[in-house]
Amino acid sequence: MKFLALALALASLPAFAAQNSSINDLQYVPKAGTLYGDTTLGVLRYSSRDFNGTDEIKTSLTGQILTQRLGYGATEQLFVFGELAYVNTKSKSTGEDETESTGLADVRLNARMRLLDGTERFDLLARVSLSPGDAIEKSNGDSNAYSGGHGLTIGASYGVKTGQSQWAFSGSLTHNLKATTDDKSAGEKIKTDAHNELDLEAAYLGSVSENVFLKSSVAVNFVEEYEDSDDLVSTGTTQYKLGQELQWRMSENLLVRGGYEAILGGSGYNYVFMLYSAGVNYQF
Repeated sequence: MKFLALALALASLPAFAAQNSSINDLQYVPKAGTLYGDTTLGVLRYSSRDFNGTDEIKTSLTGQILTQRLGYGATEQLFVFGELAYVNTKSKSTGEDETESTGLADVRLNARMRLLDGTERFDLLARVSLSPGDAIEKSNGDSNAYSGGHGLTIGASYGVKTGQSQWAFSGSLTHNLKATTDDKSAGEKIKTDAHNELDLEAAYLGSVSENVFLKSSVAVNFVEEYEDSDDLVSTGTTQYKLGQELQWRMSENLLVRGGYEAILGGSGYNYVFMLYSAGVNYQF
């Protein structure tokens, strides 16, 4: 009954057209009937330092990730889109052979519902992450790109758009369901407990010229402690993110962009993860 009441309440919200909507909005919601897509190629660079007793262990990772999103303006208030990525990375640790992770990543299905539109904007966010199969670790250390488990995310975003500038703050809570890793070298399937993570992000978009923009963002990710079926404990982690992106709005329906994201984390913040990306957004 509570779900039915919520559905009826949402259905009774007044209809409105997206006001002053632009393809590069921080809180993008297209007009009803609009087809949307974006394609992004990312280059990954990762390095970390740790110690096993007095021995220093260095780990490096390089690779690429190709991401495709496709979406549709279901109504003037509701934007739905799916996301799929192909990953190829290689990593090397001190005293160990190089390993490779290759394949499609988890499928993500997203929805953004606009509840307040105008100078101020307020959206509800939802995402379902689906892992088509188990995470697999081969005997030589290579792996696929699946997480081995599904996830559910809910969140909200509030922002303001005035003229050629805008800012937005968003927060989301993800519940990662139990995941399975098929460890071929050990000949067993390892189960990871369900656990939660919290994401917070603040972003600002300002104009460099009429059709050139600079987006800056800061974010933090918290993951709670969890165990696996071998009683190994993954301690809670905190990651800090900083990103910038230069955007060129070539037309009302086409945007070209490039930028970077730096991620700092680990025990004693001993690793740095860099993602350099270039992409294009389009709508019809």
